[in-house]
Amino acid sequence: MDFFKGFGKKPKPITRQTARELRVSEIRAEGKRRQLEAKAVSLAKRKQTVFEQGAKAGGALRRTIAQQFDALTTEEVLVGKRLSIATQEVTVVSQIRAVKEQEGDGAVISAADFPALAKVMDKAAAQMEHQDNLLGEGLEGMRVEMADNLGEAGADVLRAWEQMDSGSLEAEEALVEADRATRERMSAAME
Repeated sequence: MDFFKGFGKKPKPITRQTARELRVSEIRAEGKRRQLEAKAVSLAKRKQTVFEQGAKAGGALRRTIAQQFDALTTEEVLVGKRLSIATQEVTVVSQIRAVKEQEGDGAVISAADFPALAKVMDKAAAQMEHQDNLLGEGLEGMRVEMADNLGEAGADVLRAWEQMDSGSLEAEEALVEADRATRERMSAAME
């Protein structure tokens, strides 16, 4: 039976794929990129909603909401990095497909250039895997930090809300300030 044909096999390297197979790979990569893009937009909206909830809340509830804001910011940054890599992947696959389609027409790039292009793809895949690992470690670390205490990034969000309450910052400015401070702390922690 041909039903199980292809299961358990490693995917063909992109340098050995036909133009048609590359088109399928390109469509899959574009779908993954669109999903990540939609997730990034969704996270930004959720983060703004959480910030607005925290601005209206008070006391101990604000600490919990600050933790949510911190977690959403971390996830948003990691999704942004994955989105960047996915965009590179789409670009490389579409370029290789275009070269394969023009190969017989005296193309500028020859089959000898495919190993270099494959290295670019392998590097992008390794970066994406590294980002996935960081996301898993980061989320686990956040769970531990949230269980222990608020954390520095959450404290930045609380400070922004306090400045809003005192009237020294407008809501939009406070959101930008809280987001900036949280991203700075996360960037420093990831280095």
